[in-house]
Amino acid sequence: MTSPRWMILVCFSLISANEQNSLPAIIAQMSRAIADSQVRSLGAQRSSLLRQVSGLHGPETHYSTGSQYAAVVKQKDVLQGQLNVFVRYNNYGWKYYRGSFYYVSTSTANWQASRNYCTARGADLVVVNDAFENNFTRGLKRKAWIGLYRSGSNWRWVDGSYLSS
Repeated sequence: MTSPRWMILVCFSLISANEQNSLPAIIAQMSRAIADSQVRSLGAQRSSLLRQVSGLHGPETHYSTGSQYAAVVKQKDVLQGQLNVFVRYNNYGWKYYRGSFYYVSTSTANWQASRNYCTARGADLVVVNDAFENNFTRGLKRKAWIGLYRSGSNWRWVDGSYLSS
C-alpha cells in the first residue's frame, strides 16, 4: 500500500467543509464559476454555429459543393455533443481541467475501495502526467488517493505505465 505522502488525486476521499469562507468552499465556488464560464462559452459557440447553419439553408447553388453544409452541420453536432457531456459531468460535481474531468468524492475509503468506486463509474484514480496536472491536484488541498501503486520494487500507475523521475 502507499504511504500518506502519495495520497493526492482524483477519486478523492475527503471530508467536506461546511464553512462558506473555507478554502474548500472558495475552491468549489471558483470551480463552479469556471465551469459556468466554459458552459457559456460553449453555448455561444453553439449559437454562432446554429446561425451559420441557418444561413446555409437555401438552394445548393450557393455552395461550391454540399460538403460545406455537411461540414458545418458535423461541427455543430460535435460541439453540441461536447457541451452535453460537459454539462452532464458538471451537474454531477465533476471538475474540468485541461481536457479531463475529475471527481472529488466526499467519502473516505482505502486505496482499493477508492479505485473500485472510480472504475464502477467508468473512471480511475488519476495518473499524474505532468507538472500542470500535479499542481492542479495539489491545489485541491485535500488528502486523496492517486493511481500509483507499488508493484514489486517498482511504482506503477493504474494505466500500467511506470513512475518516471
